[in-house]
Amino acid sequence: MQKDYAIDLALHEAGARNTKAVKALLDDKIITISDNGVVGLKEQIETIKTNNDYLFTPKDKVPNVGNGSVNTINTKDNPFSIKSWDMIKQMRMQAENPALAEKLRKEAI
Repeated sequence: MQKDYAIDLALHEAGARNTKAVKALLDDKIITISDNGVVGLKEQIETIKTNNDYLFTPKDKVPNVGNGSVNTINTKDNPFSIKSWDMIKQMRMQAENPALAEKLRKEAI
């Protein structure tokens, strides 16, 4: 599940209009999670952006979500923050990825 969250976050940061459509174009077999982050994803997203730019919001309209790192969490998307409180997402995240849930909980304070 950590891999799925990392992919979703990277697609959001890249400005994907429809993450499901973009995921269908990714080769999931070469995407791995390591101590250095996600490997094999950034290159694929850039290729998809080049070949299918209509799937992405133009760069000048993409919301600022940090430094582009997959591990950067925008408070706007944090289900534990006051501005985007969402108990369903919190419970789902706690069940599927407790470490990420704890990190987001601490960042929201």
